[in-house]
Amino acid sequence: MNKLLWVTVALNLSLMGGACSDDRPSESSGTEAVDPGKADSANEDGTCKPASYARNWGKNPAVVRIADRQRTLYALSDVHGEPVDLFEMLESAGLVSGSLKKPAWIGGKSVLVLAGDSLNKGDRSLDVLDLLMKLEEKAKDAGGALIALAGNHEIAFLAYPTHPKLAKILQSAEDKGLSLCKDVHSPRSAYGAWLRNRPIAAVINGIFISHSGNTRGMSIGEIEGSFEEAVDEGSWDSGFACGTQSDGFFNRDQWWVDSSLRPDASIFDRALEPLEVRQMMFGHDPGAFDANHQMEGYFGDAAGRALIKLDMAISAPESRGSLYQCADWRDDGGCLLPRSAVNPEPGNSAFFSPLTVHQGDPPLPLTGPEVGDWCTGKGHQSPY
Repeated sequence: MNKLLWVTVALNLSLMGGACSDDRPSESSGTEAVDPGKADSANEDGTCKPASYARNWGKNPAVVRIADRQRTLYALSDVHGEPVDLFEMLESAGLVSGSLKKPAWIGGKSVLVLAGDSLNKGDRSLDVLDLLMKLEEKAKDAGGALIALAGNHEIAFLAYPTHPKLAKILQSAEDKGLSLCKDVHSPRSAYGAWLRNRPIAAVINGIFISHSGNTRGMSIGEIEGSFEEAVDEGSWDSGFACGTQSDGFFNRDQWWVDSSLRPDASIFDRALEPLEVRQMMFGHDPGAFDANHQMEGYFGDAAGRALIKLDMAISAPESRGSLYQCADWRDDGGCLLPRSAVNPEPGNSAFFSPLTVHQGDPPLPLTGPEVGDWCTGKGHQSPY
């Protein structure tokens, strides 16, 4: 019996913009940087002082690998500063119990992956981090795993913590009586060290999971090497770590479409084969696969290859978030997916939809305003 499941819960997050920045805050936005509070880790102009950090790559790898078909995978993305909704979603799936302040992991050996952007937009970014940091340890003690990946909002915060578009993180720090620079961004703080140790991808039983999914045809080894180089150099705003809207690892939209903006079947060869995986999960883009109103969650082919979106626009008040669960695994890697085709086209991969096992109303497709790319300063269409 196929156990693929979407657990839905109504979320009430505001719709805001955000990505990674290639420019100093005062230059890229025309707005003064937010005031991080007076601290000895802050410069006179309000920006945070750079600080060196040596990451232990053996203990904190760039890509986490788990190969165990006896374990159940849960995945979601883009929590964006809403700990209550996150906790309720995990509680409804039987992964946690207790309370937000005193959570308990009851998911056993299950693997929970959050594909980045846990910060910003919502008002309680640090409460989300508190929850994840506690559950990470509790899951490990129980033989399970919580893997919180970095997204473009985490990378942007490490690159330019006082950027105006990250003001919600400052608000969360002030609500706790903390200094943004000294208590949150500094690698000597618990939050700063934890953020700097985030992996950027996970490979779980033949499924590659990252924030935007845009691997640019790289192998896993090449991805690891590029990120390790950027981090070791302290270059959080480097071309790989930040990128541009046209090639960013963390912030690229619609890398999976062809020239007519339709899902491109050749992406399976171009993206999955270099990674040596069967499927890919990604967040970042709640509008993925909705352009033609033919699918809500993923598209794949008869061989079981698939791209699966995790960002179900939970930062939009009219949408619902979803927690993805997979307990049935293909012998050749990846999850066993439902085979309900929606409008398959001759000569192209069939479109499959998880709506046959989707509980509750499907999320509404979004059309977004034109916003500036933090890295290039150019406008692009984004559901954020």
